Amino acid sequence: MRYEKEETSATTKLTYLLIGGGIGAILALLFAPKSGQELREDIADATRKSLEKARSSRTITGKSRRIL
Repeated sequence: MRYEKEETSATTKLTYLLIGGGIGAILALLFAPKSGQELREDIADATRKSLEKARSSRTITGKSRRIL
């Protein structure tokens, strides 16, 4: 049981880290001196990259759980 609690805590921390990073990235883009179209494209690209990273880290985490 102790391992499950530690794993949940690490997962929760990682989730908050990713959310905070996403919010920070969006704020940085909003304050960048770009046109609206460029800004929307940058936000869409950043969102896609973040989702890909989240999916890959979830896949890696799932594989490491199976190994343990």
